[in-house]
Amino acid sequence: DLLDLRTLQPMDWDAIYASVKKTNKVIILQEDTLFGGVASDISAMIMENCFEYLDAPVRRVGSLESAIPFMKTLEDQYLPKGRFETELKELLAY
Repeated sequence: DLLDLRTLQPMDWDAIYASVKKTNKVIILQEDTLFGGVASDISAMIMENCFEYLDAPVRRVGSLESAIPFMKTLEDQYLPKGRFETELKELLAY
């Protein structure tokens, strides 16, 4: 399942929990850094409400904890899309 959370308030917890119960694995991708980002709260709510359905730890992928670079090659390393594939493969193999 792929959920595109277009709004954070109100959060569609029913859709999130239904997806967890169906797939048993979760990876959360966000452009924000991991510390203090919305992925932490989503992960916590999943752990509190759907722990028994998980076959693997919830994975989060976000931008690096650094200033946003203005050089294209550095920006590509900063944003999470380059690390997402690796994290996804590790989650699927878990």
